[in-house]
Amino acid sequence: MEGKEDDAAGERKGEEAPPARMDAYDIMKPIGKGKFAIVYRAQRKSDGAIVALKKIQVDDMDQKQRDKCLKEVRLLQSLDHPNIIRYLDSFIEGSELIIVVEWAAAGDLKRQLRKALEKQTHFEERVVWKYFSQIAEAIAHMHSRRIMHRDLKPANIFLTLNGQVKVGDLGLGRAMSEHTMEAHSKVGTPLYMSPEVLRGGGYDWKSDIWSLGCLLYELAMLKSPFKSEGLNLYSLFQKISRGDYQPLPDFYSEDLRNLAYAMIRTEAQERPDIAEIVRFAQKMRYMTTQRAAQLREQRKREVDPREVEAAAEVSARAAADMVSKGMSGMVVADDRDGRERTDSRDHSFMSRRRGSSPDPRDHPDPNLADAKVGDDDGGGGGGGGGGGGG
Repeated sequence: MEGKEDDAAGERKGEEAPPARMDAYDIMKPIGKGKFAIVYRAQRKSDGAIVALKKIQVDDMDQKQRDKCLKEVRLLQSLDHPNIIRYLDSFIEGSELIIVVEWAAAGDLKRQLRKALEKQTHFEERVVWKYFSQIAEAIAHMHSRRIMHRDLKPANIFLTLNGQVKVGDLGLGRAMSEHTMEAHSKVGTPLYMSPEVLRGGGYDWKSDIWSLGCLLYELAMLKSPFKSEGLNLYSLFQKISRGDYQPLPDFYSEDLRNLAYAMIRTEAQERPDIAEIVRFAQKMRYMTTQRAAQLREQRKREVDPREVEAAAEVSARAAADMVSKGMSGMVVADDRDGRERTDSRDHSFMSRRRGSSPDPRDHPDPNLADAKVGDDDGGGGGGGGGGGGG
């Protein structure tokens, strides 16, 4: 009797569904690996949804590292924004912590930058603003929730097929209390680390701004501001501390260049606030998108004189061919004197149609189709789980 009462009490307490287990997912293939974790592309059996599933080994971790993993779960749960990878599920199975997040089918920004570099092209400015503004909005949301990302880099920025940016891999982020303004631990990727972090001064909100500036710079230059061949760690730290980087190409607007430079000022207090960055980026995204649309319409209305001349040459050649083949002097009637009357009018025609500029697709696909990086379809190369974490 007592056992039945306990069972009934358990049912009353357990209003939510029982925790998911690995048998709820089909593992498809690994997409990233870190020191303690592997990220897989997986399929949820209940509805066929594609997800990113992160397996984190916890048996070899000390308590501090386990706490860090659990923190990632809490961070994902607390964030709800269209430009942040969405938390779906988590559970412990055996010696592994399983974290399931949404899948971003177009891969990560690092891959898109590499493809553009290989093709020796660049992103149109409107595309730079399109992606940067979404990244900035995601970081603004995180900061409003007292969370710093602390590891912003292209490999942690994911893209969906409709061109939406998803900031992911929050394993190094830290939820900050209202009274704690610094996180005194040196984490992150050296190429995107701010001078104050390298000096051991702690990581604060302006350190995220620095990394955000590095991302804007890289969207324009296709490489990190402080990356160069054969650079050792000491030389890299020196370059970052001095703010030693190449100027951005002048085919980008002064507005874009100045914002990037402002965000990577070596003095943290001189960097703009995230709210100011978001407002400016949204304005520039709107302006450059409108300008691009106007140019497309203008090109549709314009007739290139060279095309008119080329069309005339084609028509003339076609007429000459028809004459040589006896197709131009067609008999249409007999004159009264018995002579054949011919129609000397040119019956040749030309079906050459001027091709209008195609509208860019409003999604990046794995090759950022709305940028000047080509339209070939490369298939989704990554999900929202990041590079494996740890």
